[in-house]
Formats: sequence, structure tokens, C-alpha cells
Amino acid sequence: MKIETNSKRILACGIVICLVLLSTIGSASAYSLKSYWWQDEKAGFKIDSSVSTTWHNALNSAMDEWNDAPSDFYYYYDSSSDNKFQCQYLPQETWNGLCSTTYSGDSIIKTIITLNTAKSWSTYSICLPGKMDVQSTATHEFGHALGLAHSTYSDATMWQYGYTGTTWKRSLHSDDECGIRAMYGPE
Repeated sequence: MKIETNSKRILACGIVICLVLLSTIGSASAYSLKSYWWQDEKAGFKIDSSVSTTWHNALNSAMDEWNDAPSDFYYYYDSSSDNKFQCQYLPQETWNGLCSTTYSGDSIIKTIITLNTAKSWSTYSICLPGKMDVQSTATHEFGHALGLAHSTYSDATMWQYGYTGTTWKRSLHSDDECGIRAMYGPE
């Protein structure tokens, strides 16, 4: 009888300890933020003449992906903006794209996103084998333009690597959405 009572007490204590431990576990995130952001919570971008007109839909879709995230930030097209999307040769041949940001303190002043002309690109709904997807890479680089750094989640759009023949980085992962919410707040 005494053994049975002790067993129940031990079991009850074990359950309480487990509940306490489980309540202290937060949701894991792997996004990483830079120390600067758009203070107005919006940014206009123009598409440079170096970018093929066949790429415009993919670039607009990349901006829209971030606009659809649950945050107070949005991108918009602005032909007179200093922020631009361009294509040119990048000397670091392994880079698909590059986001160059000018900032002062914690405020972004200007951003230029460049896709590497040394790469082969695709804008098809299914990316062609051996080619990089314009929309996936643009979505990733627009994430940097927001002030997000690379994520440690390999499924996230902000994961540092891009692969030929894939389109999965077109869509934001929940980690990407957590990053933009952490930086710009919820809607």
C-alpha cells in the first residue's frame, strides 16, 4: 500500500516537472537580423534597364511574396527610386545575387540588388535544369534588402544557398515570416 502511494507521488512529481520544462520551451527560430532597417516600413524599387523585361513579373512576384508576409512592411514599384534591381557581372562567380545596402546608424538609405550575369537564369514556372530561378533568388535578395541576414534553416528563403533547377525559395518559410515580423512588427 505504501509503495503504491509513493509510486503515485513520484509519477505526479514527474508530470509536474515535465509540464514545467515544456512550458519553458519557446518556439525555435533560425532567422537572423541585421542592425539596420527601413524606418518608414516601406521601400520603393525600380527595375534597371539592364534587366530583361521578361524578368519583370518574377521580380514583382518576389516583392509581393514579402508584401504578403504578416508584417507592417511593404515594397512598391517606383521608377524614380534610388533603390534598384539590376543585372551585371559579379566577380565572385559563385554568387547568384548580391544586395548592397547603404545605411546610417540603424536606417537603410539605399539598396541595390544585383543578379550575376555569369549565371544562367530561368523565369519559367518550373525552373529549367542547370539554371537559377530569377524569382527565388530575387525573393532571397529582397529579404536582405529588408535587413534580414541568412537563416540557419535550410528550408528558409533566407538560407544562404540557392540551387539550380529549383523554385522552392519563391515562397517564404515560417522562419522568414518570423524574421520580417521581428523587424517590422505584425500587421
